[in-house]
Order: sequence, then structure tokens, then C-alpha cells
Amino acid sequence: TVSAPPPPRSRAAAARAAARLRRLAPASASPPSPLRRFAGKIRSHATWEEEGQPVGGGGKDAGLLWEIDECHRGGVTSLARSANEKFLVSGGEEGDVRVWEIKTRQMVLHLKEHKMAVTALQICDADMCVLSSSRDCSILKWDLTRGERVAALRQRMGGINGIVLQGDGTRLLSVGQDKKVGFWDLRESSVLERLDAGSEQRAIALSPDGRLFATGGADHAVHLWDFDNAMLLARGVGHSGTVRDLMFSPDGKQLVSVADDKNVLIWNVYPDEGGGGGGRD
Repeated sequence: TVSAPPPPRSRAAAARAAARLRRLAPASASPPSPLRRFAGKIRSHATWEEEGQPVGGGGKDAGLLWEIDECHRGGVTSLARSANEKFLVSGGEEGDVRVWEIKTRQMVLHLKEHKMAVTALQICDADMCVLSSSRDCSILKWDLTRGERVAALRQRMGGINGIVLQGDGTRLLSVGQDKKVGFWDLRESSVLERLDAGSEQRAIALSPDGRLFATGGADHAVHLWDFDNAMLLARGVGHSGTVRDLMFSPDGKQLVSVADDKNVLIWNVYPDEGGGGGGRD
């Protein structure tokens, strides 16, 4: 089922909701959760098919191309790949951020400042920098050419579970233990604004056009928001466990969610061209 309740700020704004969600049939899966990966490995799998058969056959090692052992003590908690596909960045349970060359699978950079687990990574600035968030209430920006931190954003309470960078490269959204969506400017050290999400959110994703963002978390639901007006547009119900990750399709017409219930759900996103209204306090 899918419901579209009024946003917490205004019932009138609900009547002008600018998008809807519709769930398609779920696919069974076993998604890794950001803070519950116990193996310190990075594994690369092929995802295409040859002559209708999955590469590598069936089983847990289907399509396995290569792996890197002992990447992080305590486990790998986050992972990001560069746009040029030449390197990976991994985050660990003990707060380490490490950069790996894909061709050689060798570590080329080790960055350590977080005091708790790294929860999310986003490579930015034409693969020159990476943003890392952590349960220690901080978001750090690292210069990968110099191997040093160049910015630090911190909030007073509540670990940060997920981040997403807006297209202009200066605006950032976060979700975390404080049950809020945080709006940041990378040129400022503290959060600019918080939006009540109702429960702890574990994942956040931004649509390709930057108009919508989605969150999911402990309430098992997927929430669709308007970026400019900070308005809740729709709430999708289908998971029976904590939502751990979200991703929009390249055309922004579909949203994929994974959760602790071991299901992958695909949601159709229906924009309403006449929608609008709402706003932040």
C-alpha cells in the first residue's frame, strides 16, 4: 500500500503535493546494511548477463571478479566509486577512510579523523575530493590530491547516517539519529536548517534533476520530499524492516529501496506538473 499523508508543516500544502509513489513487485535480495557488515572485504561482481545466464553462475560468488581482503578492521561500512572508475573509497567501522586503486587493488591513501564508524561516502569535485559522514556527528571533506581534510561540518547531537550532495556542489542533505533532515552549505561549519522526519532515517537519495529527495529508515517507509519547499509529498509503505539504502534511476522516474527485510522494492515516481506550494519555516 502507498499513502500520501499531509506534511507536518501544512495540510494545505498536502493538496498541492508534487509527486506520488507506486510500488512495483518486490525482488528478493540480501542487501548489506551500513553498520552491520562484519567482513572487512571489498568484492567486485559482474552484473550483466551473457546469453541469458548470470556471469559466474549461481551462489554467493556469482559473477565475482575480484576481492580485496582485510580492508578495514571491524568491517567495511561504506563504499563509493569514482566517476572515472579508477579508484574506490571505503569507510570502516573504526572511522578510517581508505582509497584503493581499482587496477592494482592497492591502497593509495589512508585518512583517519572520524572517531566512530563511517556511514556514507560521496566523491565530488571531479573526483578530487570525497565527503565522509560518521556516527561521531561529523561530515568531513577530504582533498584526495593532498591527502588531507579541508572542511569539517558538525552537529551537536545525533550521529549522521547518510548524506547526498546537491548538483551545485555546495548544498548537502543529511539524515541521522536526530530524526531530522539536515540542510548544509559546505562553506559553513554548522547545519543551516533541520526538517523533522518523524523517525530515525538511515538513507537519503536525490533525484537526477535535484527537484526531489527520498529518505528511508527505522519506520520501514520510503518518504518522498520536494527539495525547494522542504515538503513531504508521499510516503511509500511496503518494507517490513529498516530501510538501508535508496537510489533513483538515471531518468528519475523510479526509485529503488533496500531494507533489512531482504527485499528490494522498485517505486514508480509520478510527478504532478501542476504541483507546488509549501515551504520551510
